[in-house]
Amino acid sequence: MARTPLPPTLIGLLTAAVSLVKESRASAVLMLADIPYDLKEVKEILGDSRLIVASHKPDVQQACLDDKVTLVPLMQEPLTRQVQVSQALLEAIADNLVSTGDQVVVVYTAFDREHIDTISVVSLSERLARLTTRDLQRLETQVPLETLRRVEARGKNETAHSLRQYAEQVFRYGMATGRCTQDPAHALRGALQA
Repeated sequence: MARTPLPPTLIGLLTAAVSLVKESRASAVLMLADIPYDLKEVKEILGDSRLIVASHKPDVQQACLDDKVTLVPLMQEPLTRQVQVSQALLEAIADNLVSTGDQVVVVYTAFDREHIDTISVVSLSERLARLTTRDLQRLETQVPLETLRRVEARGKNETAHSLRQYAEQVFRYGMATGRCTQDPAHALRGALQA
């Protein structure tokens, strides 16, 4: 499979990611990729830092398999890059690649749709706690049973229960602060396998 050489800006971002991983004690570097880069070169630049690639593109997913890079397959491209980052982080948590209290360095495209141009350090506990009223109201209408079932289907029953409990905590907080009016996760208590 043909690979796209790493542009100088991406090499610079990856080099900066290594420093950020050390400074923030991040557990991984998550790269949202739309292009099948030379992932062996990416791993070489990152050194001991753990690489996770998230993508909805089949050629990028194949590159991950070929180069033995941890993959978070995204089902479809969400509307915004921020939603895609959130989806990738939640999938990584569901797959036990990172924990809810971890820091993760994320490299992704924010301004140029094709080339990676942005780097962020994400505290997963802070990000999950910062769900806005609008986010919680949107979630209220989308009970996460389908997501939890996908986690169960992977044989991760304990993780599915933990995710449901965490969602319940988020909604309880939202109710206590007036950001939402109900807790859809509570209704799922008996819906998961023991």
